[in-house]
Amino acid sequence: MLTASLFGLITLSACTRVDLPGALSEPKLLLISVKAIRPTSGSNTDTVYLKLSNNKRYPLGQIKTQTMQAGTIWRPNFFTSASERGSIVLFEADSVTSDDEIGRITIKGSEKPGSYKKRMTGDGSIYEVTYEVRH
Repeated sequence: MLTASLFGLITLSACTRVDLPGALSEPKLLLISVKAIRPTSGSNTDTVYLKLSNNKRYPLGQIKTQTMQAGTIWRPNFFTSASERGSIVLFEADSVTSDDEIGRITIKGSEKPGSYKKRMTGDGSIYEVTYEVRH
């Protein structure tokens, strides 16, 4: 475990979140999981990705999509701001035509803390996205 001491008063750890008195904490949205209930019509496998309103795309790295079949659960586990308006969009990647939007989570900037599930039903598919808002 990596630790560091700040003036000998506070020990920080790579596995610990520390809230200092008076520090402002920005609300965050944690995307926990994407579950394929039914892939797009005419297929038993989808290749999907997430795109945020700031144009960030998940998954990151060289693999730009996640392969999904009925029952597959993808755990992207990333945070984004929940204090500004925006969206997280689930797309099904197409090699011949433009990518198809399956669904979106709209961030209004006023979400209450808690766990949420959103069913997305675009392009003949059904997905369930689980996310959490933390303050």
